Amino acid sequence: MLPRPLIVPFSPTDCDIAAKWAVLAERGGVSYVRETGEERDTTLSEDQLTGQLSLLAGSRLLTGDIEAYRTARAYAFEQPSGSHPTPVRGSDVCFKGSLLRGPQPLWRYRLSVPPKEMRVGWTYALVLIPDLIVPLLVPGCSTFALIIGCATVRMFPDTIAGSGVFKGKYTLQVPQLDVIAPSHGIQYASDALIAALETHLGVREDERWAAVQPRWAHYATQGVTVVTV
Repeated sequence: MLPRPLIVPFSPTDCDIAAKWAVLAERGGVSYVRETGEERDTTLSEDQLTGQLSLLAGSRLLTGDIEAYRTARAYAFEQPSGSHPTPVRGSDVCFKGSLLRGPQPLWRYRLSVPPKEMRVGWTYALVLIPDLIVPLLVPGCSTFALIIGCATVRMFPDTIAGSGVFKGKYTLQVPQLDVIAPSHGIQYASDALIAALETHLGVREDERWAAVQPRWAHYATQGVTVVTV
């Protein structure tokens, strides 16, 4: 079954804060997503803003506000690498953002974690970022054990991407993720909101969330796992 996504409301101020930190984060560093320096240069601003918005969403989900995000970013800015894997210092939950592009169906997006970023016992959550007009979606998460293939391997034979932008990374599609439990006032997205987003993106009717949900029913042999982060 497709995991029911959470909806994280954002204000214009939140977006301005994320944009500010995205600009600061553009100073040097490396990318485990982009293959070449030239490719990274052309997408740097977009990648950084996507990453900052996903971290900000994580802060709201884990704590109810963005103060933890501010603290983590200030700490990261003081470090040589300029990075911090979680929006809340001391947490073992990492949020990975993916920008929604055109009419690609929501369920085709992937959670991608480079081997160098994998940590035993951690949980990795995917944040889908449409644009600054609508709130963000957190469709699901996965544990370290599932990502590296220590659980239900027969269901997900292609955990490590062999080509494309995610080549060499551990990847899972949205249908392979666990549901995240609501917390701090953040609730599941309604069918109407998901449909409105799909209309906004131009997703084909037969590729929409409600239309493909039955296709993934055979994966739910053990029921739906709900993860509290």
